[in-house]
Amino acid sequence: MTHLKRPAPAIRPPVTLNWEPIFADVSRAGDLGYTTGPYRLIDQSPEHRPIQHGYYFSIWKRQPDGAWKVAVDVGIQTPVPDAAERALRFQSVRNPSPAKKMTSANVNPEAGRAALLEADREFIRAAISRGALKAFQAHLGDEARLHRNGIFPLTKGDAIRSFLAQKKFMLLSGEPLKVEVAQSNDLGYTYGRYELREDSAPQHAKAAATEKGYYVRVWKRDGAGGGGGRGRWKIVLDTTHPLPPPAK
Repeated sequence: MTHLKRPAPAIRPPVTLNWEPIFADVSRAGDLGYTTGPYRLIDQSPEHRPIQHGYYFSIWKRQPDGAWKVAVDVGIQTPVPDAAERALRFQSVRNPSPAKKMTSANVNPEAGRAALLEADREFIRAAISRGALKAFQAHLGDEARLHRNGIFPLTKGDAIRSFLAQKKFMLLSGEPLKVEVAQSNDLGYTYGRYELREDSAPQHAKAAATEKGYYVRVWKRDGAGGGGGRGRWKIVLDTTHPLPPPAK
């Protein structure tokens, strides 16, 4: 889920990974940003398994030496893209405006982290008590993206609400484990674990399936164009990484 330092494999895996960024955003301080786009994983082993399609999502953080490094990297699997999906991709492309360094004395990153942590906890409380649909309705930003396994990313508020309305998700628990905010206090992300139950199973089923995993949410302040990072925190990207069900 998170980007970890690992030694390079002794034998190169027999796969080819191709990816393409089609959406990006960056904080006004130019120190935190994210990218997302489609990928293809091609198996070149003798088995030649089917090509795997999906969307990756990476959070980038600028280092003291000015280099960008990945802080979080997670992806979803999607169906095979068709012509309609490919055309829709390029309607979502956004070219962020050049970052403007924030020097205002009113910017307080610690206060920003505390406020974002509380926003994430508030979202979780709302999802548990009132359901995911109402929680997202109250916290979605104008540029919202929802990434879930098995479907193409949802990039419109109406599409996200329609998807959530059709699914009977009940969030059982959620806990933020990490929060990070740009120096300009206008862009940040939260990372944590969750447990939910999908109640859309047939009534005769013995029990609804329970899903456990990790989430990442990118948040952006609405009206963040003003100095000091004013405005409410809104979700602009939400993705989950479900864990495999326990072995029976």
